[in-house]
Amino acid sequence: MHYFFAVVSQMQKVILNLVIHSFGVDNFSKAETALQTLRIDCVAKEPSLYNDWVVEFKDNLFQWGKKAFWDILVEGKCYLLGSRSSSICVSMIVAQ
Repeated sequence: MHYFFAVVSQMQKVILNLVIHSFGVDNFSKAETALQTLRIDCVAKEPSLYNDWVVEFKDNLFQWGKKAFWDILVEGKCYLLGSRSSSICVSMIVAQ
């Protein structure tokens, strides 16, 4: 599990850098794909890692003037994990 925490931390940093250093929405699709992958992996192993981080990430996005990225995440339903989204995401993983 320690390895998983390290990978999650690295993915969070990559997502953050993609969004912060994008001009307009240049890297948003890469960041969104990485965030979706992180979300699905956290559903199966440790949902609180995603939920705790995404709340802080949202606040930072608004502070840095990157609300457009948050809007993309909401549209793609990449917000907090709950029991319903956990079962949906687990079903998606099993189906793959």
